[in-house]
Amino acid sequence: MDMISGATVDSPATLTVVVKNRLSYKQTIRPYRLVVMDNPPVGWSVEQNTIYLAPTEDHPFVETVPEYERDDEGRWRVATLAEDWFPKTLTLPPERAFTAEYYVFAPPVRDKSPVEPGRYQFPPGSYTGFELVVWPTDEPGPQGRSQFEDVNPPYLVGAERMAWFHNASPGTTRYVQPATETVELPGTIKFELRNRSAEPMLGNPRYWRVHKLVEGEWFPIAPWQWPQPATVLGPGERDQSTLALFHGEPIDIEARTVGYIGGGTYAYELRFSTEEPRTHAAMFEVEAPDVTLDIEERATVTEDGLTTVVTMPNHADASRPATAVVTPTDETPDKRLLPEQLPRRRFRVLWNSLPLFTAKDSREEIYVRTDQATVREVLDDADDESVFEYRNMTYRVTASMT
Repeated sequence: MDMISGATVDSPATLTVVVKNRLSYKQTIRPYRLVVMDNPPVGWSVEQNTIYLAPTEDHPFVETVPEYERDDEGRWRVATLAEDWFPKTLTLPPERAFTAEYYVFAPPVRDKSPVEPGRYQFPPGSYTGFELVVWPTDEPGPQGRSQFEDVNPPYLVGAERMAWFHNASPGTTRYVQPATETVELPGTIKFELRNRSAEPMLGNPRYWRVHKLVEGEWFPIAPWQWPQPATVLGPGERDQSTLALFHGEPIDIEARTVGYIGGGTYAYELRFSTEEPRTHAAMFEVEAPDVTLDIEERATVTEDGLTTVVTMPNHADASRPATAVVTPTDETPDKRLLPEQLPRRRFRVLWNSLPLFTAKDSREEIYVRTDQATVREVLDDADDESVFEYRNMTYRVTASMT
């Protein structure tokens, strides 16, 4: 199926359907099994609005071409609904294809209901048919105002061009819309990336990321790794996702979950683009206390004077054990870290060391016994050291891969 044209003053919206018997022998079927040859083909939206597909004169299997008309407001409507548009049985020759045209109509004038924006399912209530998506092409974008519409944030990390929801206007054709822009924890936010353009969007359906805005800078929170499939989001299609946020350890639910989230301003990022690469994102506000961290429950701590040794649970069975040394320093940091970032696999060495330092702490260094993979992640594959700023203090991380 494919749309040929939208509605004009001269013609209803038109779509084309290809019907093919792929088998090497003829098939005799009841036409309603093909959905588009029910008597009549009707779609329903969630709001219980209806839409009809009526065969044109060029339909190869039509028995009765339905009459149609324009109402007083210029809408195209099917004039009458009959049960003889298509035959009761249909025989398709082997390995033969047929092209059929349809008009898209609102219900008859007596029903008064126009074709409203929405997603119409054919047949109604079925997951095996298809959907026809309708939107106002002169105003495809979101309606209403965003609470961030006067905010001018920087680009997210790694983005070449940004498409923020709060900058979307009624004329915007591609955007990701949150169901809410404020959430209390624990809580969820539903997001919907909509493609209301005539061009497909290419992207990774498994890519998503949460960022936090602090002092005019975005900090990636989670996740840090993704599968790499690719898919196409066609005209009228949408990508729906639910983000679940927790102040502490996340609960495993049917959603994209992120734990250890504190209050502040965040962004949810998706990567779908047309020929012009854009990062689509929506900002939201989290109402929650600040994050306070301790080391992992299964990690053990031993102290010897000013030296502390933390043994992580993956050290005992490590095929390649390693030790990281975390030391306060006055050096210039390579990067700044937030408390929300530490409880991630990439920063496990720091999660199991930095919470043990305090402003009045006199300890000189912390040894973190783990495996080589964990150490290499925090060093970002560097061979020598990394320097981080955390809670207004600076720390150097070095490692021994033995």
